[in-house]
Amino acid sequence: MASKDRASAPPVSSRPVGESPRRRETTSALPAGAAGAAGAGAAGATASASTAGAGPGAQPHHHPRSASAASLPAGHVTQPPASAAASAAATAAQEEAASVHSHESGGGSHPAGAGGRARPDSNSEMAGGESTDDEVGEDGKPKRQRRRGMLKLFYGTTTGQAGVRSNPLDLDSNTFRPNEYVDRMLRQCNLHELIRHDSQLSSQIKALDSDMQTLVYENYNKFISATDTIRKMKGQVENMDDAMTSLHSKMQAIAKTSAKIDETLAPKRNQILKLSSSHSLLKKLQFLFELPSRLKMCVDKQAYTQAVKYYAKASGILNKYKHMDSFRSIHNECNEIVAQLQQKLMSQAEAQPTATEQLVDAIKLLASLSTDFSKLHDFVLKKAADQWAIDTRQQAEILNTDAAELPKKTEEFVAFGNRNVLFHLADWILAFQDIFIGDQNSADGGPDTPTQASAKEQIYVPAPAAIPAAQKRLKAFVDDLVSQYIASAGKAVTKAVEAGIPSTQYVSCVSQLYSGLMKIHTVVPDAGIGKRAGDCIVQQTKQMVRFIGTKLNEKGQSALQRALSQVMTGGGTRSTNLNVADMVSSTQQYLVDTCEGVLKELRAVMSTELLSCHKYFGHEFPVRTVRVGLLQGFLSSISNTAMLYIGPTATEGDHQIIVPAKFRLFLSSLCASFAAVHVPGLIAMAAQLYPVDDSHESDQFAIEQQKEMFIHASQCLVSYFVIGQGRAIANMIIAAVGDTDWLACQPPSAPSPYVQSFISSVESADAMLNYLKNEGNANVVSPLPGSRELQAKIAQTTRKLFSERVEIFTSSSPTKRSVLIGIIKIVLKALSESLRRTTLGVNALRQFHVDCQAIHLFLHRYIDSETTDRIFATLMGQVGNSAAQRCIEIVDMDFEAIDRICGEQVGLSQPSSTEA
Repeated sequence: MASKDRASAPPVSSRPVGESPRRRETTSALPAGAAGAAGAGAAGATASASTAGAGPGAQPHHHPRSASAASLPAGHVTQPPASAAASAAATAAQEEAASVHSHESGGGSHPAGAGGRARPDSNSEMAGGESTDDEVGEDGKPKRQRRRGMLKLFYGTTTGQAGVRSNPLDLDSNTFRPNEYVDRMLRQCNLHELIRHDSQLSSQIKALDSDMQTLVYENYNKFISATDTIRKMKGQVENMDDAMTSLHSKMQAIAKTSAKIDETLAPKRNQILKLSSSHSLLKKLQFLFELPSRLKMCVDKQAYTQAVKYYAKASGILNKYKHMDSFRSIHNECNEIVAQLQQKLMSQAEAQPTATEQLVDAIKLLASLSTDFSKLHDFVLKKAADQWAIDTRQQAEILNTDAAELPKKTEEFVAFGNRNVLFHLADWILAFQDIFIGDQNSADGGPDTPTQASAKEQIYVPAPAAIPAAQKRLKAFVDDLVSQYIASAGKAVTKAVEAGIPSTQYVSCVSQLYSGLMKIHTVVPDAGIGKRAGDCIVQQTKQMVRFIGTKLNEKGQSALQRALSQVMTGGGTRSTNLNVADMVSSTQQYLVDTCEGVLKELRAVMSTELLSCHKYFGHEFPVRTVRVGLLQGFLSSISNTAMLYIGPTATEGDHQIIVPAKFRLFLSSLCASFAAVHVPGLIAMAAQLYPVDDSHESDQFAIEQQKEMFIHASQCLVSYFVIGQGRAIANMIIAAVGDTDWLACQPPSAPSPYVQSFISSVESADAMLNYLKNEGNANVVSPLPGSRELQAKIAQTTRKLFSERVEIFTSSSPTKRSVLIGIIKIVLKALSESLRRTTLGVNALRQFHVDCQAIHLFLHRYIDSETTDRIFATLMGQVGNSAAQRCIEIVDMDFEAIDRICGEQVGLSQPSSTEA
């Protein structure tokens, strides 16, 4: 019948055509065709819940499936019930759908809002027997309103919820009015549209019913479990009341019995206490009278610990009552036995060579029997000192070996110290602390650890008042022994360094030394051994680097001395001039390779073992010790050693030697090469091997400083060479000019002999300087000047003698051009000054014209710039001016004759007079 009504009735929808209904996430409903079954099932579930909570007189619980099976249509499959809210929601959904269909069937083709409500169909009667929606329920509200409240409760919607629609023509609105909605649909839609809306609404109802059915089925087990739990709780609560009543009655009976017992025993309680105290006193007296025999038996059986326990338990009472006759004999007899016990314990302790457990136990027992702890301190520390002496004597015997095996033996020396000397010392320290200091945490009142709890059971625990004295004695003893060990180990490492121990073995030695001392530090942290160990390693490392630096400097000085010997044995012949360049190259290569080898060897010191020992190895060692102290010290040693050979003589051992001029050139070239190449290279290499942050500026400063020192040394050496060579040639010329009778001079036919000596001396110096590099354009070929041109230059420079001044003794660079120009300036200046002390005749003046032209032609090969040309012209002008001033009569010589004589003697083709 319901299906017929739905087919004939127009569809009802709250949405426009084509709009899908809104779906909630947690909707659950029964199928539309099984609305009556769902209502019956929900009613059965509600009845079951009420039956479970009705108390002991309730009816037996029936399964909801059997309760609703009779009311289901044929062929319909029953579903498990949901909770009360779900059942109510299912019933409300079914009733709502039935109501809607009632309006549809009763309305027909006319509006439904004009008259009363339509008669409910058979589905509504099957769901709950409700005749109309306006009937009032038990709570005083219309049943239709109650059903809507159940649906709101099931779907979780409230009136004030955000987003709830208030359109009365919307099916999902809480203010939905079905009559108005049907009226609007009838007015706006034709028959086909109404049928289509009916189909859409039917599919939506079926979907909601299916969701509700699924929800009920999924929560079926939860409903059954909740029902069982409620039933069990009710039964337990009922039984609990009876148990509490029984317990209360029993407690009252116990209280009455206890009161009766107290009342009965009250008169005899004092007597019992007196008898108990008397019994305890008798037991103590019995123990005191039996104490001598017990002590003797324990001593005979060597149960020394038990004997000390007995005596410690009774000594207080015996000392307190020893004036009484009954206790005096016991006291004296016990003291005699205890004296024998002390002697046996001391003998047992003396028989132990090391800090064994037997020795510690014996000393503890002695400490519990005596109050004079200073003797026990001395005894334990003396045993430790004896063990120390034996170990250190065996350790010292390791170093009784050859110098070649000393590095390897030093490593064995340090390993033996860790394995025996320091290990035994740590054992004695721990034994001393165990006996006389104990656990400081327990003494401070800290929480009891298992170790502290076991200490409380011992026969002897150090008294807090005696601990400071014991700590002081132990610290002084350890300080003394550790100082001795550091000194002996430091001497051993120093000897190994002097014997040439490799850096890797050195690192192994000092790291083992540090680790051994740190073990003592962990045992006695208040002694400051950790800091002393780190300082010891740092001091040894500094001494090692200083020693290596001294050896490196000695190697550099030895290399320079070997070069001096080669120069002195090589002589001054031209055949050895080329060897000077090879000697410079080999010497500087040896010095650089030696320094690089030392830097790479010391790199092993910056190992992880030593970096963790002291902060010195992180910054001070790579910067101050190596890069500044070692490397820059080596470079300074080279430059300072070179400066020692500036003078005419130098000290070699105990005697003075004459320094060859060629050796000064060698040193000057060596210093110049270091300043240009090797100083930046070595400092950059040290920066790579020993990297430190923010050291670029300091490296640049060190490079400039060292380069300045080498440049200064090079300039000083070459300047002294120039002065020495120039003075030697100048003295020769001065002597030649002074020995000649210039007034009786014949007409000139050739340059004077001193000119030839000058030319040969300059050529010898030129050959000596072949290995030096040239600067400027020394090979430029220009026309040879004639005598007329020379005289013109002389006349021109004569007018500038007092306006332009040529510095004679200036600093020279280690280049061939600079050295030769410096020598020539000195010689020309000496020639000019020597002419001021002579008197020249006419022929002598002409002879000097020829000599000046010959010298000028020879010097033309060394003119490479206008500056050099100006210097030579100025000096030759001074020579000509001096000769003119000292001449009796000035008579000029023909320029062509001067050129012809000079060209024949010097071997140079002269330009014609017109060209001149």
